[in-house]
Amino acid sequence: MASFRFDFDSTNMVRALGALLRYLDQQRIGVEFDEITKKTPISAFNTVTLDDAVEIDKTTFKALQVFESEYVPSAVKRRPGILTSMKNGVSLFSLLNICRSVPGKRLMKRWFERPIYDREILHDRQSAVSFFYQDCNLDATKFIRTKMKDVANVRPILRRLRNGSASV
Repeated sequence: MASFRFDFDSTNMVRALGALLRYLDQQRIGVEFDEITKKTPISAFNTVTLDDAVEIDKTTFKALQVFESEYVPSAVKRRPGILTSMKNGVSLFSLLNICRSVPGKRLMKRWFERPIYDREILHDRQSAVSFFYQDCNLDATKFIRTKMKDVANVRPILRRLRNGSASV
């Protein structure tokens, strides 16, 4: 007999699992290009833990200006007939995001949305960043940055293929 990680006595867990399976089936995830009668295959369930995640509420994100930035008055952007104009301030994400590829920007955004406190992972990230900022690696960094801007965003291409609207 197989052992399950689900508590089938928990009504909310059973409902959430049912909703997830229905969503996967409706979106045809995994079988986008197969016959319409083919069901979405579920081969395994993985446990995701949030033990290493830092919990931050919406108010804190806003106060820290992680993604949203305040609008500040701008004397430069004044237009005739308008007493004042507002200028978009700088968010923490826009200040630190120097990624050249869309997948890199997406990963950086995910890191900002779900910060962690695992020191080992943070140290590894810090080591990687410091490697690229060392003077002896500046040529390699410049070369990689120029090549990274050519990395395509695959998601829209796959979406067009799934919808049958892709062109060559």
